[in-house]
Formats: sequence, C-alpha cells, structure tokens
Amino acid sequence: MTVAELFDKCRVQSQMKVMSAYNGKVLCNRFNPEKHKDIGERGVSAIWADVHVVKSAFGGCAVPIICVYANGLKELEAYNASHQKN
Repeated sequence: MTVAELFDKCRVQSQMKVMSAYNGKVLCNRFNPEKHKDIGERGVSAIWADVHVVKSAFGGCAVPIICVYANGLKELEAYNASHQKN
C-alpha cells in the first residue's frame, strides 16, 4: 500500500505526518496528495498514531496525528551517491 492509497482508503481527517523509513527524517508534516505526489507514491512501512496537546487560555485539547514511515530508498540512494569512494 502506498501513502496516497492509505490516505484515500482511510479517509484521513486529521493531519498525517510522513517520515522516511531510512533515517526518520520528516518528509512532510501535513500530507496532501495533490501537493506531495512523489511522497504519495512511496510504500508504507509502519503506521501509528500520536497526540499533540495544545494548551490555550480556554483549556487544552488533543490533536490526533497519524504518523507513517514511508519507503526510504530515495534517501538511501542519495546517501550512497554522496559517500561513494572513487
């Protein structure tokens, strides 16, 4: 399953944070399938939920965030290319 398929099939209503499975780097904090087409094509490695607590003058509230590890092959290839020895 790709990130875009997960977003569409689950009808995600909260924000979805996508991270690289290679190094944990955040690829996008709020996934938008129209804006992040290259990220949407990556395969999903893991899914979990996180909660962000927001405090305001009227009290606090919890904002759910769906977190996804996406295929990190692109970052691995970039790392290998930059560290090749000639």
